[in-house]
Amino acid sequence: QLPSLDTELLENTRCLLLGAGTLGCAVARTLLPWGVHRITFVDNGRVASSNPVRQSLFEFNDCVDGGKYKAEAAAEMVRRVRPSAEAEGVVLTIPMVGHPLAETEVEQAKATVARLEALVEAHDVIFLLTDTRESRWLPTVLCAARAGSGQAASGRGGLLCSGGRSSTLAAARRWARRRWLARATSATSAQSARAPPPAATHSATRAPCKPMATVACSAT
Repeated sequence: QLPSLDTELLENTRCLLLGAGTLGCAVARTLLPWGVHRITFVDNGRVASSNPVRQSLFEFNDCVDGGKYKAEAAAEMVRRVRPSAEAEGVVLTIPMVGHPLAETEVEQAKATVARLEALVEAHDVIFLLTDTRESRWLPTVLCAARAGSGQAASGRGGLLCSGGRSSTLAAARRWARRRWLARATSATSAQSARAPPPAATHSATRAPCKPMATVACSAT
């Protein structure tokens, strides 16, 4: 017996794909036959000559004359494959942790964060499909913040699942713990003896995270 599918729910689900490369193209192609047709791509790259043979939403004409923006080209192809699709491409550079900004870049970075936050709030499902851990950090924090404030219950901008196993909030705690351990290892013996912060500890009695309305895939 086939499972019952809520096709109306699938059709109305808004998916935000952060990254329009190999993973982004594959995820979009997988979503379309399941009935999902509200897809937003976020990427700042252009289509290169090596992309069309391995990234299924691009063709040779997309890489001539310097190449089209990947986000826009991917959205255009989705609309060609499924004319009824509501696909949008957003050209955006996600600010990355550990990358210093010049004084003249601060205001632009703030505007970019605000734009990314608005995109997260406007979508039901966020896929982390970029190829660097640094670029996945800020979206993870934004989704965890929304969930922590209770906004995940509305079905917009909730928690992320990395590989479908754990919440972003738990992943963020693990990330913080690894950062603390790295600093402690490189510090003096006195600094290394400090106890880890309470937020990084895990207890068997910790209350489980609430079910999530938003999930994501992570590139490794």
